[in-house]
Amino acid sequence: MALLLKTNASLSKSLDLKEILQTLTDSAAKMMHNGSAAVYLLEEDELYLGATTPSLPLNFPDKLRRAPLSDHPHIHKVVTGASPLILPDAKKAPVSQAERDVIAIRDLRTTAYYPLIGSKGPLGVY
Repeated sequence: MALLLKTNASLSKSLDLKEILQTLTDSAAKMMHNGSAAVYLLEEDELYLGATTPSLPLNFPDKLRRAPLSDHPHIHKVVTGASPLILPDAKKAPVSQAERDVIAIRDLRTTAYYPLIGSKGPLGVY
């Protein structure tokens, strides 16, 4: 509860999108006891990483920082269906090559995708 209150206080102090997204991913990672979190934002049919916790490694490929939505079918499903999706074990799930690359680089296991929906439609995935 203390973390949620602290997050809320931080979010109410800023209108800077990068700062807000970073606060969200930092808080989510803390709630998962040193987990990881990311926000992918949607620009037409392209995804881009808005924030990650922990920070991306220097060798993280640019092709995964910005990628066609079609390269990430699980994100595509969440964005178009506007409902969450959980992969209990991402390393064993059927995934695209781009998803497999992210899973390997970030050493992901259980992966939850939550849609970010605005008044004009989908904004991305948390």
